[in-house]
Amino acid sequence: MSIYRIAICNPKGGVGKTTLALNLATMLLKRGMDVTLIDLDQQASLRDCIRQRPDKMNKISCLSYSVDDFLDSEHMHKHCDNDSYLIIDCPAGISEKQVVALIAGVDKLIIPANPSYVDINALIHHVFRLAEQDKDFSKKAKLGLVVNRAKPFVNSHRLVIDWYDHIAIPKIGELRDTINYSLSTQYGIGISEMPIKRVEKDIGSWEKIYDWATH
Repeated sequence: MSIYRIAICNPKGGVGKTTLALNLATMLLKRGMDVTLIDLDQQASLRDCIRQRPDKMNKISCLSYSVDDFLDSEHMHKHCDNDSYLIIDCPAGISEKQVVALIAGVDKLIIPANPSYVDINALIHHVFRLAEQDKDFSKKAKLGLVVNRAKPFVNSHRLVIDWYDHIAIPKIGELRDTINYSLSTQYGIGISEMPIKRVEKDIGSWEKIYDWATH
């Protein structure tokens, strides 16, 4: 496998990028993989999450950079040994030019979005702007969409979630709206590390995302 880079990216804020990065990293860690987290947000939310992680849990390395500093080829490659994963948490407000550069250097790019028409419109505009920067951007890394805070049994949410199926980027998972994700970021632990009875409704969704992200 060698080095495998997965970026979590959406220029819109509040869509769950940090939560997704943390949970993907802890799933990899639990399965014996070598993982390094990269926090590109100047608010350092991901790094703060990791600092709350209980001592009894396996340690996760988390490094912070600005986007431009990290996109320097030296930083993109120097933190990983063979057979390891780099999970990159991108900030809100990242520019299309920076996203295009990021796509060129990663293996997978996951785009989290909320089930709202505002998020759909923002995502569509973002994809068009990426295409203006580089019409072949989608061929340089495999892109996948994750719908966060989903309430699939609420008709209005279901209608919005189904709209995402009409976007060129494939939907690879839906994560339900639950307090488990608030607890995850509060204590720096992943869904996969919580008691199974608490997260039995969530694990299946994460298995799908994990399988897509790692293959």
